[in-house]
Amino acid sequence: MPAVHLTCFDAFGALRENPTRWLVTVLRAAPGWHVVRTVLPTSYARVARPVAEIFADRPGAVVMFGYTGQTDRLRVEQVARNRDGSPHPDNDGRLGGPVILPGRPPAYSSTVDLTPVLAALRARQAPFTYSIDAGDYVCNHSYFLALDRAWSARPVVPCLFVHIPLPRTRAQRSEIRCGAGIVFDSVLGQARLGRRVARHHAAG
Repeated sequence: MPAVHLTCFDAFGALRENPTRWLVTVLRAAPGWHVVRTVLPTSYARVARPVAEIFADRPGAVVMFGYTGQTDRLRVEQVARNRDGSPHPDNDGRLGGPVILPGRPPAYSSTVDLTPVLAALRARQAPFTYSIDAGDYVCNHSYFLALDRAWSARPVVPCLFVHIPLPRTRAQRSEIRCGAGIVFDSVLGQARLGRRVARHHAAG
């Protein structure tokens, strides 16, 4: 049975509990998939190891979730950049470096074809936004590490990152759960069909 890996993050900064931990516990995969859930550390130095372990498991798909206070709805991330730049330290009290992986391209695009993902969200009228910049904190850092491995794998592994806000109401929590489920199902559908996007280097 193929494995799909879901990742979330631990709490950081003033955040007492990261909402992504709740989200990955409630998502369920369609029959035929084994779900593996991993809590990633909000640490530039320590996040590389669990990401490497995920891809060592030869996953059928990887869906990553992170929290951001810059949106009030699901935000689908197409691109991870090969740089850190946040002025906020990680949970180890450290800042990221100017380059995540020397010798790699300036950015990677997701290995998932986002056209059907976004179409499914629109069809279900799920509140969402779309982004070509996953930020400059550990979320982007981990996504770049994951995409570097996803594109290098044979076959290429479908990998996508989604940011979520902190749900303030029961209705918003339900919207986030529904939207994340739509994304999850769409990624797994592509993985079953062996669909891959053709170009993996994003423009600088």
